[in-house]
Order: sequence, then C-alpha cells, then structure tokens
Amino acid sequence: SECLIDVPAQAAVQIPQDFEPEPEAAEKAEDEKKKEQKKPTPGSAAVAVTLTRTAGEHWGMQLTRSKEPRGLKIKQVLAGVVQEWNKDRGDQETMVANDVIVSIHGHVVEADMLKALTAENKLEFKVIKGSALVNP
Repeated sequence: SECLIDVPAQAAVQIPQDFEPEPEAAEKAEDEKKKEQKKPTPGSAAVAVTLTRTAGEHWGMQLTRSKEPRGLKIKQVLAGVVQEWNKDRGDQETMVANDVIVSIHGHVVEADMLKALTAENKLEFKVIKGSALVNP
C-alpha cells in the first residue's frame, strides 16, 4: 500500500487532557474502526471474468503489485480485450483501475499469473473490485 499523505511534524494535533468524546461520537468512531478492519479475503468478494483474445490482440491493462489483497492491481485499462469487455457490462462485471486480480486461470502467484497473461489466449480472471477494498 502506498502512503500519499506527508504530514509535517509541527502539524501534530493536541487534545486537552480533560477532553471526553460524546458517547455517541465514541460509538461511531468504534463502528468506523470495525469497518476499516473488514478487508475482503481473496476469493470472498471476487468476480469471475473469462476473456478470450485473438492472435496479436492485447489484454490492455497496466498492472502493478498488490500486497493486500495479494495479486495484480490494475493501474489503468488501455485499448484491448479488457476495454472491449467493459463496454457492455455493469459495474460489478467490469475490470477497471484499482481492481485487484487475485487469480488468473487458477494461478495465485504473481509470476505464474504474468506467465499466463503472456502465454494464454483464453483466461479466467478472479477480480476483487477496488470499490470493495478499504484503501484501494
């Protein structure tokens, strides 16, 4: 995961010692913490997408590593099979930026997934939607 926020040391927040949050606010904060802790596990919220390409066609994805969940994160969808697939699909079936591919053709190891992308023309992707992740 990447941290894009740089907080200078002098920006520290000071809380008075006698400060007590309202009970309702404390409950909301606790609920938010619980929501943040709920991260989908690979396979639990995964959408299965089977795509086929012809010789010379590109899948059309710029990928990067994802640590949580482990897999290949889609940085950008480019011209190719994935873009064509997305045109006629609802949000839950598309493959878009911030989605994480957790399995390709049954492979879960990054190197094996990348090999399958280059070697195969028909693949089954298991994708966790970026919208389902806590910090995509």
